Amino acid sequence: MMVETVTCDQSSEQLGLAGRAANADLFHLSLLILGIGVLWRITDIFVLGLGGTVINIFPSKVFPLLILLVLFWRYRPSEIPTVLGLSQRNFRGHILLGTVIALTFYLSGVILPAVLYRILVNHDYELTLRVVFLDTLWYQFLFFFTNAVMEETLFRGILFHGINTRTTTGRAMIYSSAVFGVWHICWPFANGLTGVALITEVLISVVLSAILGLFFCIYYVRFSKSATLIGTITTHTLINFFNECFKVGAASGIQGPDTPPSAPGLMVITIVSSMMVLMPLALTLYRYTIDDLLTVFHRSKRRSGTKPAYTN
Repeated sequence: MMVETVTCDQSSEQLGLAGRAANADLFHLSLLILGIGVLWRITDIFVLGLGGTVINIFPSKVFPLLILLVLFWRYRPSEIPTVLGLSQRNFRGHILLGTVIALTFYLSGVILPAVLYRILVNHDYELTLRVVFLDTLWYQFLFFFTNAVMEETLFRGILFHGINTRTTTGRAMIYSSAVFGVWHICWPFANGLTGVALITEVLISVVLSAILGLFFCIYYVRFSKSATLIGTITTHTLINFFNECFKVGAASGIQGPDTPPSAPGLMVITIVSSMMVLMPLALTLYRYTIDDLLTVFHRSKRRSGTKPAYTN
């Protein structure tokens, strides 16, 4: 009789936990996951000092992601595609477009500014391509892929949708992007900067990360119609992979996101070059959708007499 009672109590307790997890307010749930990510991030960077090691801050990426995925897989499976954005809709189209966008950003934000700086400002500026972490490129790609899945499902996924339950879609895009910018505030401190250099790098890291986060939001919410984060995950992965592993010129290779070097001329050229690409691309993604792009693609294939490689 005692065994039956304990079993019943445990079942009731488990049912209660499942019910609370399944019916939890999405905004509060997003803040909980964000808090876990922040604490793990601070621990990996400032307590354990993993940023300067071979494994980097991989634990702060993979474990919060696993917590998020298991939580939704176990208690809210129907929201995995709608809230976390993990859907295969137009999979190959988003992979291709995400790759093109990442390469475009790398060319306009890294290679072109270095070339222009050498031509227009400093003729002695070093123009060499250095492959960093050559022996562990496979691990770097795995790290940046995990990082992209974690940050996209967190900031463009659950956090955006959680905020969107409290305010308009436009404001939710801005607020989640601002939080994404602040998320990157740690790296100037981790790199030991002080004084004016610290303030400058903090502003650059936060503002540029927030702008990039807003671009990802536009891609997800407007271009893919909140159907999938495959495109932003692809772009996010490759942007970080290219920037961190393939250095052009005198890039320092410090931890965290690359920001324009201290040379004022190169900083201005980098910002102008990047914005000249990012702004029209963002406006295009805001105005059109993936379905519009695929429609044009399929029409061009039919006109050329070639059968489309894939359909929606």
